[in-house]
Amino acid sequence: MRFIDLISLLLLLGLMSCASTSRVKITSSPDKAEVKVTTNDGETKSLGVTPLDIEGREIYANASRMSMLHVSKEGFETQNIFIAQDSQQENYNINVKLKTRTEDAKSLDIKARQEKLAKNIAMSNNLINKKRFEEAERILTAITQDFPYVSVSYDLLGNISYLQRDFRAALNYYQKSYQINPENAETKMMIDRLKTMTN
Repeated sequence: MRFIDLISLLLLLGLMSCASTSRVKITSSPDKAEVKVTTNDGETKSLGVTPLDIEGREIYANASRMSMLHVSKEGFETQNIFIAQDSQQENYNINVKLKTRTEDAKSLDIKARQEKLAKNIAMSNNLINKKRFEEAERILTAITQDFPYVSVSYDLLGNISYLQRDFRAALNYYQKSYQINPENAETKMMIDRLKTMTN
């Protein structure tokens, strides 16, 4: 091994040992917040909860020279912190003040309604695939009452009627869907097909 290569190796080992002996202290307000680090492969690894005193090498072991820490607690907004691996910096003292999540009752209600809608659409589609048409129709009819401007519910009702060979009812449902969403080419295709079949 050449002398210059040996010196380079010793410098590299020296830099690594400095980084591995550094400490990272993380506190948060409020405390007991979870601290995670994003690794090079994009996975998130838990480091513990605040207050946290950890060796730098535990943070940098699976991350690059720049690591992103995530400090989170239920009911609060997650804070992301970037820290750089620095051979000159012995210790990091990080204090994070978490902000209260600011979702109001109205936005929580909207989210709950959207979640219910998505769940019921998926359930209806599943029932249609199982040929349990009456159950699916009951759910979809309720959806059209609660969400009259959601075109997919009319499309699914049209599918049920079509599968039961009630082409006039299917045409009616597809036309309602198309009034709400005239960009849907598949609905337009079904309307054209049914108009031909019912004439």
